[in-house]
Amino acid sequence: MLLLDFQRLLSFATVEIIPVEKEWLAVSDRSEMLPVIRRDAVHDVKKYATGNLFSFNMLVTLQDVEPAVLFPRWWKAVRDLYPATEIISSYNQGTRGVLESSTSSAIALAERLQEAIEPRAKRYENGVYREMQAKIEEKFKDDPEFSALLKSALGNRLTLRDKLNVLTEAVTPERFRLMSIDSSAWVQDVRGVRDLLAHTGSHVKGRSSGSAVQLVRVNQETRAVISLLILKLMGLEDEVLDKAAEVTGKRLQRLFGP
Repeated sequence: MLLLDFQRLLSFATVEIIPVEKEWLAVSDRSEMLPVIRRDAVHDVKKYATGNLFSFNMLVTLQDVEPAVLFPRWWKAVRDLYPATEIISSYNQGTRGVLESSTSSAIALAERLQEAIEPRAKRYENGVYREMQAKIEEKFKDDPEFSALLKSALGNRLTLRDKLNVLTEAVTPERFRLMSIDSSAWVQDVRGVRDLLAHTGSHVKGRSSGSAVQLVRVNQETRAVISLLILKLMGLEDEVLDKAAEVTGKRLQRLFGP
């Protein structure tokens, strides 16, 4: 299990499709090269892929964080943030699945990480919420069943917008800029896509349709935000987070333009 989680760390860091069974760590004298190599099993099992991955295209490397720090914190994140690391890394192992389900899982995972960032966050302060409940009881004291219905409807859990706002604050505006993501547009798009998927399920008419393009963007941007939050929750230094945000921004620009 530790080896599998380590392979997931490589996939998480490279943000590329790398089949987990053809991925391993190697030592290279060229320090600028990322020591992740893929076997070219199609042509010759004794030959290796020459397109090594460069460290400047990775979210985090052993040049950024020494192994004695990175590995224990990753394994702790695997345990504490379950299933966040599995969902993010499996997407980079060639098991991306249906676009709708992939996007839904990313949004659900974003909501999950909000709990890790602010586990006791509420929509209203406790005093304000109790006052609201008391007003309902007083207003409909002659109809206790309807009063109970209203009180249950007026929950004190964060809305999706509230949760996404918690995430944007945790990432910081500067890192959103480095990632080439408009935080306000991201919050709005995630809410729209989540509601659309929740109420209509599979709705994309074609790969080139406007809906498909929106799903791809929301999926990619949400996974980028999640990846940065995982690094933040691992307690890594600010310069590591900034570098990961820059790498993410360059990747998203390649996908969607500046």
